[in-house]
Amino acid sequence: MAQAVIREAKDVATPPAHLVFDYSGSPGKSSKLAQLTGRKGTLAARVLTITTGPATGSQTHEDMLLLAATQDDGSELSEQEIHLMLGLPVRESSGDPTIQESLNLRLDQSQQSELDRFASRNLELFQQEADKLDH
Repeated sequence: MAQAVIREAKDVATPPAHLVFDYSGSPGKSSKLAQLTGRKGTLAARVLTITTGPATGSQTHEDMLLLAATQDDGSELSEQEIHLMLGLPVRESSGDPTIQESLNLRLDQSQQSELDRFASRNLELFQQEADKLDH
């Protein structure tokens, strides 16, 4: 059932939105998030799905959520700060949401990094299997 919910959620349109994260409504406190209180910025997310296996037959899918965020002053948020923010209560607000091109570039870089990591892992597994055949 969980897989069906995830599959359905991935098909829902998610247009840009103006969101307000509520640090004061958070049960836990973080010094990293406290420093961001009252600040504004832009957050972008992208799902990367990697499918392995034959075109017909048993395939596996690995999904990753790529995140990038900048403050209005141009400073970038760390992955840790973004993940902490995503744990906060949030509400939608009026405003003109725009995604900065720099965030799309960061997401492209993150995507390439994940694809490189995946290819390296697959090459390592292939080499291990080839070594087994040699012995």
